[in-house]
Amino acid sequence: VTVNGSAGVITTSELTTAAAGSYLITLTNSSIVGTGSVILASIAGGTNTTKDISVEATCTAAGTATLTIYNNVLVTTALNGTVIINFLVV
Repeated sequence: VTVNGSAGVITTSELTTAAAGSYLITLTNSSIVGTGSVILASIAGGTNTTKDISVEATCTAAGTATLTIYNNVLVTTALNGTVIINFLVV
C-alpha cells in the first residue's frame, strides 16, 4: 500500500485471517524517514465483525513500514471482512 503524508487511512481487502494468526501489510510512505520514525496505528471500522484484533507498526527502512494485524482470538474465529487502519507518522 502506498499512502504519502504524515497521516492516512488504509482499508484492507476482505480478510480471513485465522484465530491467533496475523496479516502483514507493507506501507510505503515518504514521511517515514527511517527506522527511528514512530507510527501510531489504530483499527477503527470496516466490515469485519470478529472482536479482539489489534495492529502493530514497525518501521523497516526510510519510506517503508510493516503493519501487522493480529487476530487475538484463540479459538476458531477467523476475521471475516475489511479492516480500516488509521495511522500517523511522527
